[in-house]
Order: sequence, then structure tokens, then C-alpha cells
Amino acid sequence: MQGLTEFLPVSSSGHLVIFQHLLGFAEPLLLLDVMLHLGTLVAVFIVFRQDLIAITRALFRGLTDSREPADNEALRLFFLAAVATVPTGCIGLLLKDRIESFFASPFFAAGGLLVTGVLLQTSRLASGTAKDVNRTTIRDALLIGICQGIAILPGVSRSGTTITVALLAGLERGLAARFSFLLAIPAILGASLLELLDVSSVAPENWLPILAGTLASVIIGYVSLKILIRLVVAGNFAVFAWYCWAAGLVTLGALWYG
Repeated sequence: MQGLTEFLPVSSSGHLVIFQHLLGFAEPLLLLDVMLHLGTLVAVFIVFRQDLIAITRALFRGLTDSREPADNEALRLFFLAAVATVPTGCIGLLLKDRIESFFASPFFAAGGLLVTGVLLQTSRLASGTAKDVNRTTIRDALLIGICQGIAILPGVSRSGTTITVALLAGLERGLAARFSFLLAIPAILGASLLELLDVSSVAPENWLPILAGTLASVIIGYVSLKILIRLVVAGNFAVFAWYCWAAGLVTLGALWYG
């Protein structure tokens, strides 16, 4: 479930909250959540390895040999991602304790899915302009970063929010997807490290199912990420709104009458 929903714009956090409730967990399993998110992070590294290699090479050349021509596009992409990460990190640190309380509420997660559906539908309002990396502004990056911070809430899709905002800001569709998932690297890594601080010791016999879940999240995450990129580029991104509305309403109905 984590691998399928982390990248598809349907909120992995919301689905984890709902499914853990349905499976009878008394409370959120922090270590399992962390490992599943790290598994999908591995999928991001695999899919966007060329961007990450280009950025690493450009930074290395800039630090070690100023005579080598720099990859300006890669450096610009890194700079914009760094700018966008600042507001995300600030929101996460400031609101961490308050937001964590929402992760125990499947009602809140279901409501977040309804909000995500509305966000996805608004992507249809994108102007159709096609900014490349060099035309993307600092203001665009800050806006995307702020919205990514808000998407920490369960049920609100991080990828759905950031891609929608990027499209509304005029970014080219392929770039909107790339930028969203490159931003996922520090966001997922930072959130995972913060959660690890609250994890208590784990019995040795529990590691096998945790690692099995992590491997599943890597494999399914890779597949779903490739699918989403194709859908974004093809302009079929908003179709997931119907799923979010249906999942949110069904969950609310089941909780209300169950």
C-alpha cells in the first residue's frame, strides 16, 4: 500500500492510517512507517538517478575544478529544490507534535482524501505555459515548498499537491513531476529521521515482516512512480481525484456506520 500510494496522488499517509485502523493496530507503528517510506525513497533514487548523478557531478566540479564547465541546468535544479525544502522543513519542525496527533484519526485521513481530490481537479486550470528549469523562479519554488509542508497532513497527497501547484505555476509537465519527486528526497528523509527519534526498541522477530514490507514498497513504488510520470506528461493527472473522493467517502461511511 505504501509503494502504491506514495507516488500516486492519493496520499500514502492517509492510506496507512486507514489500513492500520482496519487491520486492528491499536496505534501507529512508527518504525514500520519509517521503513516503508525509506523503501519508496530508494525507488526515487532509482528512477531519478540520472538527475541525481548530474547534480552530484555539477556540484563536485564546482567545488574541485572551476575550469570545468558546469551543468547549469543541474545546478539550477538543485538550487530550486534547496529553496523549496526550506519552508517544508520549517513547517515540519514547527508543527510536528500537533500533526502527529492527526495520524491516529482515520476520520481526519478520510477528510484529507476529499481535499486531495479537490486539489487534483484544480490542476485542470493550469495555464498551459511550459517553464523550463531556467525560467522557474524562486517564488515558484517557495510556493511549492510551502504546499509540500502543508501536505504533511494525513490524507493530503504530497505528490498531488506539489505537482498541482507546479502545474498552476506554469512548469512544464515533465519538470513538474521531476521537481516534485526530487523534493521528496529531503522531505521523506527528514521526516523519517524525526520519526526514528521516537522509535523504541524492536523485537528481533519483528524485523523480518518489517524488511519484507520495505522491499515491497521499493518494488511497487518504482512501478507506480513510472506510471505517474507518464500520466502527468500525458495530462491525465486529475483522474485520480475520483478515486480520492470515492476512497474518502467510503472510509467515512464505514467509520460512521461501522
